[in-house]
Amino acid sequence: MLNKAYEKYKAEIESGQIVLFLGQMETLDENSFPGLKFDLIFSVTGGYSYISDDKMRSVNEVLGNYLTAGGLMITAHLNKFCPSDMVFQLLHMRVKQAFVRLKRELKIQIKGQEFRMFLRGRGKVKQLTPPNLQTLKILPLLWLTPPYQTGYKPTKVIYRLLRAIEMATRAISLFSLIADQVVEVSKLRVKNPPSNR
Repeated sequence: MLNKAYEKYKAEIESGQIVLFLGQMETLDENSFPGLKFDLIFSVTGGYSYISDDKMRSVNEVLGNYLTAGGLMITAHLNKFCPSDMVFQLLHMRVKQAFVRLKRELKIQIKGQEFRMFLRGRGKVKQLTPPNLQTLKILPLLWLTPPYQTGYKPTKVIYRLLRAIEMATRAISLFSLIADQVVEVSKLRVKNPPSNR
């Protein structure tokens, strides 16, 4: 991703408008970005899927402290329950695969190396939000369409229709209960000002 970012934004990077950092979220601390604050911290699903609950809470606490006062943190997480995935797998007679997400923790192979993948529903994501962050919303991502890794390949017309429905309903938090991924939107919690009493 960093190589692609460099290709696309080479001029901005070389002029200092954009800075790329290489590292793992688990190693972030208060010295990772000295003197910097961010209006937006965004993470796709992949990163959070490979860290334990304890690590997730501590990573989010560190990241939250890098937010500006009005900044937002938006993170995506693989859900443990996804009926569209389940139904697609059952229709293709892959019974074991249909129920694998319910385990909440999966062992997977990537380039010959075994990794643990953690799946979290909206309740778990909210529970793991550290005290310095306030959850504003938990929203659905792909609640109607089976995820691409299932092999689902609808016609362009059906695909556009499903995506249109998902876009029209993306603000309905209830659908995050059955979505492929849940998206948490949070901000830095405002500390109570001292009272004048």
